[in-house]
Amino acid sequence: MWKTKGALRILGIVFLSLLFSVPAFPQDFQKVSLAEEYLNRGEVEKALDLYGKLAKQNENLPLIHKNYFDLLLSTKDFKGAEKYLSRAVKKNPDIFVYQVDQGRLLAASDQNDLKDKFYEELIEAQGKDLNKIRGLAQEFYRAQEFDWAVATFKFGRKVSKNDGMFAHELANIYRLTNQKDPMVDEYVQMAVRNPKNRSYVKNVLQSTLGEPEDLESFEAYLIDHIQKDGKEEFYAELLIWTNLQQRNFYGAFIQARSLDKRKKSNGDQLMEVARMALQHKDYDNSIMVYDYVIQNYLESPNYYLARNAIINAREEQVKNTFPVDMEDIDELISSYQQLIEEVPPSIATFEARKNKAMLHALYKEDYDTAIKLLEEVTQGGRIPKNLKLECKISLGDIFLLKSQPWESRLLYAQVEKEGKETPIGYEAKLRSAKLSYYTGDFELAAGHLDVLKQATTREIANDAMSMSLLIKDNTALDTLRAPMEEYAAIDLLLFQKKNEEALSRLKKMLKDYPGHGLTDEIYYLMSKVYKEQGNFEEALESLKMVVQSGPEDILADDAAFEIADLYEHQIKDAQAAMDAYQSFLSDYPGSIHVEEARKRFRALRGDFPN
Repeated sequence: MWKTKGALRILGIVFLSLLFSVPAFPQDFQKVSLAEEYLNRGEVEKALDLYGKLAKQNENLPLIHKNYFDLLLSTKDFKGAEKYLSRAVKKNPDIFVYQVDQGRLLAASDQNDLKDKFYEELIEAQGKDLNKIRGLAQEFYRAQEFDWAVATFKFGRKVSKNDGMFAHELANIYRLTNQKDPMVDEYVQMAVRNPKNRSYVKNVLQSTLGEPEDLESFEAYLIDHIQKDGKEEFYAELLIWTNLQQRNFYGAFIQARSLDKRKKSNGDQLMEVARMALQHKDYDNSIMVYDYVIQNYLESPNYYLARNAIINAREEQVKNTFPVDMEDIDELISSYQQLIEEVPPSIATFEARKNKAMLHALYKEDYDTAIKLLEEVTQGGRIPKNLKLECKISLGDIFLLKSQPWESRLLYAQVEKEGKETPIGYEAKLRSAKLSYYTGDFELAAGHLDVLKQATTREIANDAMSMSLLIKDNTALDTLRAPMEEYAAIDLLLFQKKNEEALSRLKKMLKDYPGHGLTDEIYYLMSKVYKEQGNFEEALESLKMVVQSGPEDILADDAAFEIADLYEHQIKDAQAAMDAYQSFLSDYPGSIHVEEARKRFRALRGDFPN
């Protein structure tokens, strides 16, 4: 075992020797390893003695310096350390590690004033040589002398007369030391000077500015710079982004509207604001922004996209306001039809056909009209492949609504084959797995799901994982498959919008299989039915039954999050929603819903005022 460790040490020594570009004497390798062994065993005197002998050969210094110098400091042999470093610097004037450690030695011997003066003179001694300045700063960084690393980089800026020099290095130091204001300034100026850095900078800021006070401070910074330099569009882009992070979609709209006017663009920024508002269920602001694009960008390609998107936003609002009003569904169908008739054939009209078809199928049970609309898209020419495949999946869903699963399976398989190793192909595979699950072929479903857990988008992978666990937990040890088969059949009824029949059979399952492992899943499905019926109190009670099973239950965090969502979006009780989100964050810190719950809680509390 010792020989193996020794071999690894020798390899490390060779690497360090190459790093410092100094050849080491092969006969000293074993002595270096032996000195390290003494040190590791706590035999300090033997280690000091051997390191001291090795230090007489300049070629050994890269191999022993850290251990030897740290050992001299720990034993307070400051004179020995001073003598050693003086010799090392004399022999190696261009290797900064020894000079930086001279300053560390002064600090260790309570001579901080001398250390500061020494470092100041060391920095100035590099003159205008930017390579040396960078090397010295990097050595300060490695020694965790971050303030001196910053001072060195700033000296480089001064002598180069370039305020943007070393921006990335400075930003990273400020980030490491949690100095957010100067960090932000460096990153933003990096992006202002070089547009190629902008995506990177946005990603960094998104990961570091997570607290409300951070975003507020950043917003103030941007407003100040916009006032000083209104011509720089990137400040406005970041201000839009900041408002989006705060979920202040109206504020983002105001900034995007101004920027689009200044750039004389096609409303791209506005479309993104509307899309984000819709994603976060701010339907009113999403609809308002899309309407603005429709009214003001008649000649833009976004005009047709906005006309379709505004109906999508209204559709999401209608479908998520329970119980669903059938008059609203009729209005949506009319709006899609009007778009199809008035707008030349385009992506917008093809998507309108698809969306209209699903409204006919899901809410009107008019399957023939739905199939006709979808076939117009799948059989049309010059239509994007992905859209055709989406329509095929929708056709498969409709045949499942019609209780013709064999047709559904064929369509899902076609999409899976045509869209192999793509998100749409994975979606088709998930549909195939669900179909097998609905019909009680759990082994086939599990096979599909095992593939999806490894090779797909996170959302689909999560769905696959949840369904896989449901199947395995309730079939692996249960010789009676009847409960699971009944539960899957009821799940299919819910997909087919046969809610009353599904609810009746779920209640019967609770009576027929008391205490069964599916009890929580049954209550969870019941909550969905009650929610769609607008019976929110019963939905809450069903969800609370799931939560009572304890935080270890696989559905507990989902149910707790749903409770908060019900209070916020259906019952419209902001205080109850805040309390529920707060409890959720406390009880389920590892849940996938944590980030969303935290944002919603802060928005309800007023951290991001509109």
